Amino acid sequence: MNDNVLTGNILKHIGSSGKVESLEHYCQKFDCLPSECVAVGDGLSDYDIFNAVGCSIAINADEKLTNIADHSINTDNIMDIINFIL
Repeated sequence: MNDNVLTGNILKHIGSSGKVESLEHYCQKFDCLPSECVAVGDGLSDYDIFNAVGCSIAINADEKLTNIADHSINTDNIMDIINFIL
């Protein structure tokens, strides 16, 4: 973020194990459980976080990921995942 504008620049690559660590940090900070969280992903690097959250959504994903996701969708519109969350 630069002057309150999202730049899209990647500040740190966290890898698949870092995703779960980031989730745990988030949950501590906001006093919630991983089981109360939703993860959206498209690749096998999302495998660990899909197993850590209460709801996992594979979007335009590899078949191996869709097999472990709670929900799967192929779409060009990210808003299409809303129905899985509500």
